[in-house]
Amino acid sequence: KTLSPFMAAVLAEETPVVVIKSTFAYFDKDNNGYLDKEEFNKYLKSLGFNEEQRGAFKGLTDNNADGKITLDEFIEFYKGDKVKKIVDDNDEFEFLCTCKDIFNQYDKNGDGKITWDEWQKAMKDNKDE
Repeated sequence: KTLSPFMAAVLAEETPVVVIKSTFAYFDKDNNGYLDKEEFNKYLKSLGFNEEQRGAFKGLTDNNADGKITLDEFIEFYKGDKVKKIVDDNDEFEFLCTCKDIFNQYDKNGDGKITWDEWQKAMKDNKDE
């Protein structure tokens, strides 16, 4: 897999910050200063990422795992090279998707975090197998 010319242009390191901020503002429909899961998914979908890729990139972008993509995190998504490396390296992308799937198995309530209780249950379930 390689970046399409469109994706390469969108995620180009030369993208002016004013363009990134405008894009962020466009997708921040409720103007609360961050992109929630739905808003960020719409953004990634508009770029052509499939559902599996969108889930993987959400985890890479939400640095503090609070479920909100801040403007700083969004700018880092644009300017950083994580996305380009993963799109260009299918093995790395597959590994990331596997990690995401395992995480989702442990995150029983789907809140994007593994609580101590969820972790203990997962370890007990694995011990019993």
